[in-house]
Amino acid sequence: MREVAVKQERKRSLMERELALQNDLAKREEETASRKRSMEEIAEEEKRLQDELDDAQMQAKEVTSQLEKLQTERQKCEEDVRLTRRKMVDIETANVKLQAHRNEIISRSDSLNNSLVSLESGIVEEEKRLEEIRSQEESIRLEREDAEVELKQLSVKLDETRKKISESEAHRREFQETRNKLESRKAQINGQLKALIDAENAFSGLAGGAKAILQQAKSGNLKGRYSALTSLLEVPKEYEHAVAAVLGEFLDAIYLAEDTDEDQAVSWLGSNDQGRAALFPVSSLVDATTRGPSPTIDGVIGRVSDLIIVPTEISKVVSAVLGNAWIVKDREAARKVARSKGNTAKAVTLNGEVFLSNGAVIAGKETRGSLISRPRERKELEALLAAIENEIESSDDEINSSDSAIHSLHGEESRIQQSRQQVEQNVNRLNQKSQKATLDLNQFTQQINWKKQQIDQQKKQLETSNDELQKLDVSITENLGSIQEISSQLKEKNLALAKLSLDEIQSQVFHWNTTVAVSRKAKQEAEKRRLDLLSTIDRMNQQVEDLNHQVQAIQEEHSKLDIEIGTQGSQIESLTNEIDALDEKISPAEKDLNRLDGEYNDTQSGLVTSQQKLTAAERSVTQAKLEYARSKDAVDNLRKKIEEDMGLVILEYSEDMAAQSPLPLDGWVEQLPSLNEIPPEMEDNINRQKAHLRRMGAVNPEAQAEYQSVVERYEYLKTQVDDLKKADEDLCQIIRELDEVMERDFKTTFRKVATEFEKMFTRLFGGGNAKLVLTDEDNFTETGIDIEARLPGRREQGLSLLSGGERSLTAVALIFALLKVSPTPFCVLDEVDAMLDEANVGRYRDLLRELANQTQFIVITHNRNTVQAADVIYGITMGRDSASQIISLRLDDIPNDMVK
Repeated sequence: MREVAVKQERKRSLMERELALQNDLAKREEETASRKRSMEEIAEEEKRLQDELDDAQMQAKEVTSQLEKLQTERQKCEEDVRLTRRKMVDIETANVKLQAHRNEIISRSDSLNNSLVSLESGIVEEEKRLEEIRSQEESIRLEREDAEVELKQLSVKLDETRKKISESEAHRREFQETRNKLESRKAQINGQLKALIDAENAFSGLAGGAKAILQQAKSGNLKGRYSALTSLLEVPKEYEHAVAAVLGEFLDAIYLAEDTDEDQAVSWLGSNDQGRAALFPVSSLVDATTRGPSPTIDGVIGRVSDLIIVPTEISKVVSAVLGNAWIVKDREAARKVARSKGNTAKAVTLNGEVFLSNGAVIAGKETRGSLISRPRERKELEALLAAIENEIESSDDEINSSDSAIHSLHGEESRIQQSRQQVEQNVNRLNQKSQKATLDLNQFTQQINWKKQQIDQQKKQLETSNDELQKLDVSITENLGSIQEISSQLKEKNLALAKLSLDEIQSQVFHWNTTVAVSRKAKQEAEKRRLDLLSTIDRMNQQVEDLNHQVQAIQEEHSKLDIEIGTQGSQIESLTNEIDALDEKISPAEKDLNRLDGEYNDTQSGLVTSQQKLTAAERSVTQAKLEYARSKDAVDNLRKKIEEDMGLVILEYSEDMAAQSPLPLDGWVEQLPSLNEIPPEMEDNINRQKAHLRRMGAVNPEAQAEYQSVVERYEYLKTQVDDLKKADEDLCQIIRELDEVMERDFKTTFRKVATEFEKMFTRLFGGGNAKLVLTDEDNFTETGIDIEARLPGRREQGLSLLSGGERSLTAVALIFALLKVSPTPFCVLDEVDAMLDEANVGRYRDLLRELANQTQFIVITHNRNTVQAADVIYGITMGRDSASQIISLRLDDIPNDMVK
C-alpha cells in the first residue's frame, strides 16, 4: 500500500513538473522570437552606421590633406620668423650681458678702492698689536719652564714615595701570609687537641668494664674519685712502647682516690654485664717495689717508675704496678735483669718486649699504646699552641706597624699628588696661554701679509677693469644698431604669418575626426549587441531543446508509473486475502501467549526474592571470612611476637585448655624453665631494654630499600640537574655568540645604510644632508635610531619639525638606502608621492628607475609623472554593469605615433 501511495504521489509530482516545463517552454519560444526581431533591427542600424562612417572618413581625408598643405606653408613662415627672432634675442642677450658686465666692473672698481683704503689703515694697527703679543709670549714661556722644573721634581718625589709604599705593602703581605699560616697551624693543633680531649672524655680505648665504671662515676652514680691510670702518667716518647707493654692488662686500670670505696665499684661490675676492670684503690695498695741499687748490667736504662713523671698522690699506685719493672736497651740485657731482680721482676725493651723472671716472654705491639701517649701529646700540643699564639701576636704587631707606615706614606703620596696636580694644571694653563699667544702671533702675521698681497692684487685689478670698461662701451653701441635693423625685419614677417591662419581648417579636421570616432564606436557597439543577441538566441534554442527532452522523459516515466500502480493493486488484493486467513490462525496462539506471560511474571518475582536471599547469605559468608582472616592474623602476630621475645620454645598447656598436639621436636628447641616470679635484676634489665626500644622508636624494615630508591632517585635527579646546567651554559654561550654576531652585523649594516641614506637624501632633495643617529650607542640591543636632517638653505632639525612632504621624502630616502644595501625581490609603495611636488616627483621617479634594475616595484599612485616610469600599468575601472574591471597596459607595446 505504501509503495502504491508513493508512486501515486510521484505521478502527481511528474504531472506538475510537466505542466511547469510546458509553461517555461512557451516563454522561451516567445522570448526567442522577440530576440530575433531585435537582431533584424540591429542589422539595419549597423548598415546605416557603416554608411555614415564611410562618408565621415572621406570628408576627414579631404580636410586633412588641406590642413597638411596649409601647415607646410605656415611652418616655413614660422621657421623664418623664429630664426629672425632668435637672432634678435641673441643680440639683445649679448647686449644685456655686456651692460651687466659693465655695471659689475664699475661696482667692483668702487669696492676695490674702498677696500684699499681699509687695508692700508688696518695694517698699521695690526703691526702694533703684533709687537704686544710677542712680548706676552716670551713672559709665558719663561713662567712655563719654571713650572715644568717644579713638576719634574714632584714626579721624582712621588715615584720614591710610591716605591716605599710598595715595599711596605710587600712586607705587610709577608707578615700576613706568615700569620695566615700560623692561624692554619693553630686551627690544626686545636683540632688535634680537641680530638685528644674528646677521646679522654669519652674514655676511648679503654676496655668495656673500665669505660663503664668511669662513665658511672662521671654521671655521679658511683661516689668518689675515679681516674684512668694512663691519663695521670706522663711518659717520655721514647719509653711509651716499653711502658705500655709492661703495664699489659693494667693499661686500662682505674685509679681510686683515698676517699673512694672500691667495694661499690666491684658490686656494680658484678651486677651489670659490662665486662671486667682493674681497680687500684690507694688505701688498699701495698708497695711491691724491690729496693736496692740499679743493676750493673750493660744496656739497663732504669726503673720504670723513676723514668716517668707522676703526681705524688698516685706514686703508691705506680710503685705497686711498676716498682719492680726495668727498661733495657736489648733482649740480652732484659733476660739478665729479669733473672737477677727476684721473682716479681720484669724487664722490657724499648720495642715493648717483656721478659719475666720465670723466663716467660711477652712480645708484639700493644694496640692500645695510644693511651700512654695522650697526656704527653696533650701537654706538647698545649705548649705548641701557646708558642703559635705568641708568634701570631708578634705578627699582628708587625702588621699593625706596617699598616701605620703605609697609612702615613699614602697620606704623603696624596699631598705630593695634589701638589703635582696643581703644578700640572698650572703647566697646562701656561701651555694653553702659550699656544694661544703663538696662534695669535701667527694669525696676525698672516693677516698682515695677506693684506699686503691684497693691496697689490687690487691695484692690478683696478687697472684691468678700466681697460675692459672701455672695450665694453664700444661693443654695446654696435649691438644697439643691429637690434633696430632686425626689429623692422621681424614686423614684416609677422604680418605675413598672420595671413596663414589654421584655426578654421583645424576645427573642420577636429569635427570630422570626432564624427569618424563616434560612428566607429556606435558601429562597434551595434555589432557587439548583434553578437550578444545571436549568442543569447543560440542559448535559448538549446534551452528549448533541453526542455523538450525533459518533457518527453517525464511522459515516459509517467507511463511506467501507471503500469506499476496497476500491477501493485492486484498484488495488494491477494495479500489482503492472505492476511485474513492468518488472523484466524493467530487468535488461539495469542491466548496461549497471554497465559505464558502470566506464569513468566510469577516465576520472575520468585527468582528476584531468591536472588535477594542469596545475596544476603553471600554477604554473611564474606563477613565471616573477613573475621576469620583477622583472627588468624592476630594469632600469627602473637606467635611471631612470642618467638621474637623468647625464641622457639615448647609451651605447656593446662589440662582444661584445648590445643594442637605438639610436634616431636625434643632436642631441637629449648625447654623454658618454670618461673614463679621474675628476678629483680632481670626486671630492671627488661625495663631498660623496653626504654631503649621506646627511645629507638618504630623500626622501618623497608628503610634500606627506601634508602636505595632515594639514592637512585637522587643520582638520577642530580644527573638531570647537571644536564640542565650544562644545557643552560650552552644556551648562554649561544646567546652570547648570537649577541656578538647580531651586534657586529648591526654595526656593519647600520654604517652602510647611513652612508647610502646621506647620498639618497642629497639626491632626493637636490642638496642638503642628513644622517642616522643611534639613541644609545653603548646598548645595541635596545638602541633606537633618530634622523637629523638639514634641508637646502635651512639649519639642521629633527624629523618632527619637517613638513608632511619633507617627511615622506626622508622616509623614501631611508627605504631606498635599505634597498641599495640589501635589495629585496619585491617592494610595494602605496601613494608615497601623494604629498610631493613636481620637482621632487621627478627625482623620486629617477631613483625608482635606477633601483628597478635589482628590485621589482609595485607602485600605487595618482601622479602622471610617476606613471611614466612604469613598464606595465594596471587600472581599475567600472563597467556598464557597475562591476569593477582590471585594465592592464604594457607601455613597451604602444606604437610611437600614439605616444606622440
